[in-house]
Amino acid sequence: MAEQRRQFEQYRPQYQPQPQQQIQREPEQGVDNLNSIAKEMAARRLGLDSVEDLSELDFDHITAVVEAKQALINQRNSMMFRQQNINNLEAQLRSEEPKYDEIMANINTAMQNLPVSKFNTLKQAYNDGNPEPLREFFKEMQKDYYSKVIKKVENKKKPSVPVVEHSANTPITQSKRQNKIDFKQFGHMTTEQKAKILLERGFLD
Repeated sequence: MAEQRRQFEQYRPQYQPQPQQQIQREPEQGVDNLNSIAKEMAARRLGLDSVEDLSELDFDHITAVVEAKQALINQRNSMMFRQQNINNLEAQLRSEEPKYDEIMANINTAMQNLPVSKFNTLKQAYNDGNPEPLREFFKEMQKDYYSKVIKKVENKKKPSVPVVEHSANTPITQSKRQNKIDFKQFGHMTTEQKAKILLERGFLD
């Protein structure tokens, strides 16, 4: 999901205290640094020439600094919440899907050709820390991945197997029974069921 993160980060909105002014800082700031940034924002909001013009005795100045500091704290908390949701989603999908890396490689390619509306929906979900649209998109690509794999297996010609003589007392091993696929039943299975069988039987590496 790192590639999608890079693409979405290009469009992540930054906190803007005033029109055409943008504060770009690292989200993790010490208390002193946070206060310094809040004072800079407050001074600009009040139209002061510098931070030195702020007065600790002026109610409007004090209010502007407090509000700017709270805005920075809210922004930091929002970013942390969003990132935690994205990290949790990535960890869950990786733990549940053995072909996670292969599917993500397909997603990286698909992202470049998505309709604008679809891309914007995913971008907004990422910016909001909303994992559900991202999860649904992963499921779509997951289904597409296994559908192609299954189609490839089904279309593959059955290799010729040399005839092996077995005596009446030589049982067929359990592994040979397990590696056979009943394609009559296979055709009625869901994509997930087919993928599971292919993984169990060694048709997928």
